[in-house]
Amino acid sequence: MASTLACGTAIMVESPENGIPGLYTGMIVWAFAWAFLDAFTIGANDVANAFANSVGAGTVTHFQACCLACVFELIGVVALGSAVTDTIRKKMVKVDWFEQDPYVLALGMSCVNLGSGLWVFAATMLTMPVSTTHAVVGAVLGVGIAAWGPGGVNWGWEGSGFASVAGSWVISPVGAGCVAALIYLSVKYLVLSFDPEVAQQRTLRFLPVYSFLTFGIIAGFMFVKGIPALKKLDIGVALGIAVAIGVFFGILAQLFVVPWTRRSILDNENIPFW
Repeated sequence: MASTLACGTAIMVESPENGIPGLYTGMIVWAFAWAFLDAFTIGANDVANAFANSVGAGTVTHFQACCLACVFELIGVVALGSAVTDTIRKKMVKVDWFEQDPYVLALGMSCVNLGSGLWVFAATMLTMPVSTTHAVVGAVLGVGIAAWGPGGVNWGWEGSGFASVAGSWVISPVGAGCVAALIYLSVKYLVLSFDPEVAQQRTLRFLPVYSFLTFGIIAGFMFVKGIPALKKLDIGVALGIAVAIGVFFGILAQLFVVPWTRRSILDNENIPFW
């Protein structure tokens, strides 16, 4: 519906010779409004999915989960979102076909936010955990098909077309399951298989190690696949910096997180997190 509306409306708009967004202030307002809707539904559904286990286990409160999401969602978008954004915006739909009508593409992409936002909002109201990514990809395909027919969509594997995206939907659950299983097995045999008192001490001992792995891997992705300016670094230099960042946070955990955890959890002291 949204993609049909996009192309039907665009037919009535005479595209300017030069693409100057200021000529269509209403379109900018329209696009921002539905972008906010999409962002709202991401928080209501996708972020809720991500934090459900942590909140359910009592690791963090609902308010703390919201604060963490506000900070780290932004960091993730800035640091690691460029590659995914590039795929969505120009690799699944043949955007070069819109060169003579840039505002058809602009209106169509704003309707992507409208269509995916409305669907995820409806799913949230029905308490259905769904993927915003799937909704956005489907909406982009709808815009391409409504504008140019099936030929307007890059269906193949090459150039990060739809087939490669759909393939990732199969690979991602399998990959995530394998990684989660490996992490759980490491915790099981390094910590949980011991007596409670010994397990508590081993938890504190291995906390810096897991901090090193977590922040080191995140930093590695940021340097290798995330921030565009950092992709120019030599792979050896990028990995070296990532390891250094992991070591830094491991030391930070040893100096500050481990003592706080021991006093707060093991010794039952009522101390603030700072």
